[in-house]
Amino acid sequence: MKKFLIFALSVLLMLSFAGCAKRSDKIIVGYDNHFAPMGFSQDGQDVGFDLDIAKAVGEELGLEFEFQAINWKQKEFELKAKSIDLIWNGYTITEERKEQVAFSDPYLKNEQVVVIRKSDKDTYTSAESLVGKKLIWQNGSSAKDAVAGYADADGNKIFADTLAEENYTQLDDNVMILQDLNMANEHAAAVMDSVVANYYLSISEDFKANLMVIPDLVLAEEEYGIGLRKEDTELLAKINGALKTLKANGKLDEIAEKWGLSDLLLIEA
Repeated sequence: MKKFLIFALSVLLMLSFAGCAKRSDKIIVGYDNHFAPMGFSQDGQDVGFDLDIAKAVGEELGLEFEFQAINWKQKEFELKAKSIDLIWNGYTITEERKEQVAFSDPYLKNEQVVVIRKSDKDTYTSAESLVGKKLIWQNGSSAKDAVAGYADADGNKIFADTLAEENYTQLDDNVMILQDLNMANEHAAAVMDSVVANYYLSISEDFKANLMVIPDLVLAEEEYGIGLRKEDTELLAKINGALKTLKANGKLDEIAEKWGLSDLLLIEA
């Protein structure tokens, strides 16, 4: 009986170690599957620029990347809990986020822009015209930081009152935000990433007909990076190296051209 128990324990330990080894060989990429063109669901498949780049990096490094859709507002928690290994989906590099995660080299430029109804194009023409109006943005995005940090020509942060909770709304994805703006009059404008706004306003006939980005108004200039746990220094170095290799061999440019983002690439060979 004693020998049997020892044998059974040995088998359990072997299975446990095998399970750990299997998990350690797989890199779990957390992403928002409502964030076109970076990562989104189309015809039952998850596609996008960031997913294509991640697959190319995985192939270059000989690593198995598995994609896992997450609630974007929980992304840092998911990373710390080790339910994902990378945050990779239009993840804006900010000083606040740097306190929680390690970032790859910046790979894409972005801006925080303002979307309004075309019927309001003569009413909302500048940041100042939106002061005191109710805004909407994605929960967990950098839009709120952009609104909070925006200053006029005199250095005044003009949206202080907007940041009172009753003066803004947060929803979980940008399609819902654009639909809300398009179908209701509760909010004057939406704040979101320019790559997302430009994509949806170009592919949706309904959005294209009724919505627009306020010209020449940028609330913040941003850069996208890949988020990792701070202790994963070896993986970080490998990913940065792979991005440079993909730029040198033309694969990065090929993917960027596919998604209409060539002018925004930041990686150099």
